[in-house]
Amino acid sequence: MKRFLILMIALLILSGCTVKKEEKRDYEGEYAEVFRSLPDRPGEEDEIFIIANDGIHNEKVWDDFYTVAKEKEEADVIIALYTIEGDVIYEILRCDPDGFRLFTDNSRDAYASTPVPMQKRAHLYYYGFTSNEEVNGEMKPFDNRYCFISDILYKDQESFEKDLGRYFEGEEIDLYTVWAYSGSSK
Repeated sequence: MKRFLILMIALLILSGCTVKKEEKRDYEGEYAEVFRSLPDRPGEEDEIFIIANDGIHNEKVWDDFYTVAKEKEEADVIIALYTIEGDVIYEILRCDPDGFRLFTDNSRDAYASTPVPMQKRAHLYYYGFTSNEEVNGEMKPFDNRYCFISDILYKDQESFEKDLGRYFEGEEIDLYTVWAYSGSSK
């Protein structure tokens, strides 16, 4: 009887520790039809900029968008971001003469809790650098890239990098991360 009671208590404790996945929901905002038409697993043949756990794919898609967006001409890019669990979060970054709008569909992310509101900012910043990181006791070069939208107009690289440092330290700065990547340089 005592063993049965201990087993029942252990099962009750374990049942309280399970992680409940959120129910699947559809994206309902602007671009809903576009998001619904996107593949569950984008590939190299798709016109989608992909940031996955194994690296960046279809970089030309991003480069083409960025070239046009720097001139504040109308353009958009579809971005696929993979979560650590392998789910896909899609974004559409839209550029027009008024600035940038970011739409995020996290409905394919099993652990997403709420829809992400559309973000609107005036400026786009793309920043990259190489760092050296220790991997298995050996120093290796890492490629670090970030894309932000912000209402702040930085006049020079130095003031941007100063605010970026404050942002990475957790300070509230008007920089909204569109995407980020850090991985071993090839």
